[in-house]
Amino acid sequence: MCDLERECYSQNTCQLGRELLEWNNVILKHMVTLKEQKDELDFIIKKQEDELQRLKEELEEKANIEKKYSNASEGMIHQIEVYDKVVKMLEDGYGNLVDTSEGVAQLVSQEVNDLEQLMDKKTSTEEAAREKLCDCKDLENVTIRRKDRRGCCVKPDCPRGPPTGKNGDIKSPNLIPTTVK
Repeated sequence: MCDLERECYSQNTCQLGRELLEWNNVILKHMVTLKEQKDELDFIIKKQEDELQRLKEELEEKANIEKKYSNASEGMIHQIEVYDKVVKMLEDGYGNLVDTSEGVAQLVSQEVNDLEQLMDKKTSTEEAAREKLCDCKDLENVTIRRKDRRGCCVKPDCPRGPPTGKNGDIKSPNLIPTTVK
């Protein structure tokens, strides 16, 4: 080969070497850029994986909380049902108690009224007897039939009580003798 060829070849080689060097630099820049982008992507992927793991843990925690909530809700629903049954039983019992109390109150009221009427009759009879003293005129025709009733006649609390004989007979000169029963 001649010098010219060598020179051309060397110029071409130099030119090719420069071009190759330029392309090598471009490729290296791209490789560095790609490595930086890969590192950024790795960092983003790591962050996303960490976030995904955190979200999974939150979901598991939420599922556990929902399960606990569900169990607690079921327990509370059961307790509410029990309370409702107890309240219903108490209301029914209280209603029966009110009905029974009303019946007892009516019965007591009726008994009180009956006793008051009886006491009114007895009081009015006793008052009438106290007001009327014995005004017996015909003592010879009157007899005393009961031991607890003293007097010259059948009127209670007669001021003229007859004397009692030996055998319990009530005797009075003006009365017909009768055995006390």
